Amino acid sequence: METTKARKRNTMGKLNGIMLTLAMIAVFCGTASADTLTVCSSGCDYTKIQDAVNNAAVGDTIFVYNGSYTENVDVSKELTLQGEGADVVTVTAASPDDYVFEVTGNYVNISGFTATGTIGPYIYKAGICLINASHCNISDNIASNNYYGIGVGSSNNNTLTNNNASDNKFGGIGLGSSNSNTLQNNTANSNNYYGIDLTCSSGNMLQGNMMSGNRWNFGVVADSLSHYTQNIDTSNTVDGKTVYYWVDQKDKQIPDDAGYVGIVNCTNITVKDLTLTNNTQGVLFAYTENSRIENVSASNNDVGIYMESSDSNTLESNTANSNGIRGICLERSSSNTLQRNNASNNEQRGIDLFCDSSNNMLQSNTVNSNDYFGIVIGPWSCCNTLQSNTASNNRYGIWLSSSSNTLTKNTVNSNDYGTYLSGANNNNITCNWVHNNTNPGFYLTTDYWGDGSTNNNISYNNIIENGGYYEYQFYNDQTDDVDAANNWWGTTDRDIINVSIHDWNDDPSKGNVTYLPILNDPAPCAQIPDETPTFTTTDAVIALQIAVGSREYDPLYDVSGDDRITSLDVLMILQAATGAIRL
Repeated sequence: METTKARKRNTMGKLNGIMLTLAMIAVFCGTASADTLTVCSSGCDYTKIQDAVNNAAVGDTIFVYNGSYTENVDVSKELTLQGEGADVVTVTAASPDDYVFEVTGNYVNISGFTATGTIGPYIYKAGICLINASHCNISDNIASNNYYGIGVGSSNNNTLTNNNASDNKFGGIGLGSSNSNTLQNNTANSNNYYGIDLTCSSGNMLQGNMMSGNRWNFGVVADSLSHYTQNIDTSNTVDGKTVYYWVDQKDKQIPDDAGYVGIVNCTNITVKDLTLTNNTQGVLFAYTENSRIENVSASNNDVGIYMESSDSNTLESNTANSNGIRGICLERSSSNTLQRNNASNNEQRGIDLFCDSSNNMLQSNTVNSNDYFGIVIGPWSCCNTLQSNTASNNRYGIWLSSSSNTLTKNTVNSNDYGTYLSGANNNNITCNWVHNNTNPGFYLTTDYWGDGSTNNNISYNNIIENGGYYEYQFYNDQTDDVDAANNWWGTTDRDIINVSIHDWNDDPSKGNVTYLPILNDPAPCAQIPDETPTFTTTDAVIALQIAVGSREYDPLYDVSGDDRITSLDVLMILQAATGAIRL
């Protein structure tokens, strides 16, 4: 019995000794796996940061002393890279087409560096970039004079704190397809385009970030509700004004100190009497209903007012001018009312019902001098009503590429093209004043898929002086026939009307345009031109004298616009004097 007990004691003693030995080994090994490697110009373990990274073990710390380093550093394992300070440690890209720091490993910490010189032509090359990386900490760095300062791509659960991402060629801090990250107390100033932008990313937290002097300080770009759902509090600022990003709110009004407004999955929110500039969107409505935007000036943004999957809202008396892409844009948004808004001088489009936006009312809006389009009714957007809008001095006054819409009492004048139909069917286009457009007042053609513009009711419109004084007021550029009867063409002279219509008579491959019967007077339901004649019969006599060379040239009488005065000008002035046409 005693022998058995002694054996047990000896066995337990041996086990305890083994466990103690293993524990001591673990301690020593653990200490060995967390070495600190040093980098400096001389006297340290390494002179290159990348060499230190390559030779470091998982969990090591690399301390970089003051100095300037020229290299592209790739980090694919758990490491801590600690610079002596961003004010004394500068890493410049050896290859400007590559990242300064590229992080593809998890649990990487980078702090105390200035990262600069990634200015190549490839988009999203950044001073510091996380790619498919998680649980990284990027802090106390300066990322400047790069294409992007700091980029986070397909990376989750990372923290960016106290970084300065300013003076970059494109953007300061950008997140793409990245979720549950924390951006805290970062500065993104004076970047050529974006300050901080979140693209297709969910559940990120932003606190205390400052954005100013960027073309577009802040914005969220998404394609689903989850990608719009962020935790962004009012400690964030744009040009010194507060960022309001509300999610799941109702029955509230945005305060008057707002610099950016994002409204997500909300009901009965009012945005009123604000000036919102220099953001990706001045006002963002996403998945929001029964809310109102009124008397807001949203200018110099990428998009002035953007609505995504938002229904039954009212936009009234807003100014959305001089924005980068669009003044007002509705995407997958229906049953909204837009009235008395001004969306002019935008780089692409004034008001854009981008796609799948139906049953909206656009009334008494002004869309002038946009570089491309005044109003666009895009694909799969049906049953909208455009009434009493003015579209002037755009490349295209109204562009229609969908079906079953109503256009009535609009003024479409002085554009390159007046009303342009591309694959647009079964629309009711009546009582509009379409005049003085450089090219045709109406242009009908097929869309990208080869579908024509058919079965439209184009009648009781005043179609006057388009296409350079009656040269192609109406252009049918498709094989389908078009009915354009019962319109006022500015004259009752059928010969003049006929030659102003381009159809199968001019190109046998095109469809016919039926324009008879015509209206003998301007359509009373449309805006009626001033009936006072611009010219008198005396003017016709003067034009004749100039034409035959007995009177000095006067450009006033060159009504045909061909830089000379001929019998054509005389005839047109005489017709204008008798009220048959207007000049």
